[in-house]
Amino acid sequence: MIYTINLIDEVTVNSILEFYKFCSFSDGSISGSSDKKIKYNEVIDDEIHLDSLTEYTDKAFKRCEQFSYMFTPRATTLPKFLRYTKGMHYDYHNDFYLIDQVRTDWSCTCFLSSPDDYEGGELVLNVGNKEVEYKLNPGQVLVYPTGIYHKVNKVLSGERDVIVFWMESVIQDSRIRNILADYSQLMMNRKNEIYDYHSDFERIRYQIVREYGQL
Repeated sequence: MIYTINLIDEVTVNSILEFYKFCSFSDGSISGSSDKKIKYNEVIDDEIHLDSLTEYTDKAFKRCEQFSYMFTPRATTLPKFLRYTKGMHYDYHNDFYLIDQVRTDWSCTCFLSSPDDYEGGELVLNVGNKEVEYKLNPGQVLVYPTGIYHKVNKVLSGERDVIVFWMESVIQDSRIRNILADYSQLMMNRKNEIYDYHSDFERIRYQIVREYGQL
């Protein structure tokens, strides 16, 4: 499953974007491919300010109850603060299974820029040989199982600022991990009285029978 969550509020987004104005950036190829035909972006690499920005962002992420409840993180990689300006992109690739000594069960992209501030730059997931594009609002995070083939379309104008990071779940079995995330999301929706959840609980029941039933 692929999930969209409101991770950080507008004040936090604006505070992080202030760092983008004065922090120094380096070529994003320090991780991944050095071929700009494949990967062309920039990452904050600021000896003076990066530690403060990372600490501030980590605390903000941990304040989101739904995020921890759904994905049961055991460990999280250091966040990477990325910038894509005109012409920048990242071609199709898979994320590595181990980053910062963390098993990458979930891949996360937290959007900082408004979709109106840039053209192009969609995050594209290849799901069942179908391309699904995402361009979320500031503060929203897209969470998906690591291993899904994905890319970032070329930015045609403006600036696309995002934070990417990866999580290791306390649940090692990927099938149970996905079912638990679905179930946890429904519990959060029930708590917030968002909608009638009966049909979704039935879907999860069928998932369990399909995966573990012996017929």
